Amino acid sequence: MLTTSYRLSITDHDVIYKAMMLQRFDWKDKYLIKVDEVDFQHQYFLSEINKINIFYTEGYRNVKISDILQEIINYAVFHFKSEENLMIEHEYPGLELHKKEHEDLYNKLLVHSVNIDGQEENLEDLYEFLVDWFVEHTTKEDQEFGKFYNLL
Repeated sequence: MLTTSYRLSITDHDVIYKAMMLQRFDWKDKYLIKVDEVDFQHQYFLSEINKINIFYTEGYRNVKISDILQEIINYAVFHFKSEENLMIEHEYPGLELHKKEHEDLYNKLLVHSVNIDGQEENLEDLYEFLVDWFVEHTTKEDQEFGKFYNLL
């Protein structure tokens, strides 16, 4: 409960609440794996994740959350395949484990996509899942591939 000396309208309260719940997720150099193609894709993927934040906090005219989510799903498929092709090309020994990680992430994304119906809690869960996925996968599994790639 807000206790202030002035009264907030419901609309003001909603805007403040939403701004507190979803913070824009910004690119950091720690996400670089030093494989230009993959780093570019990661930056683009992050911009797609942030569209959920914009949809949630500001709204998009004539855009549905399902359209944003479909673009994220499509891009994830493209990115995973692209990354795996690089791993095959360079005979990365961790390929099978990395592919399994991609499958697991993709399946979790599909579960989240089924649960999206425009409710705020579901959008928050989806955004949190995507941010966690991005940070964890990029700073761990993808970093391992980056180290391998840069030793070639």
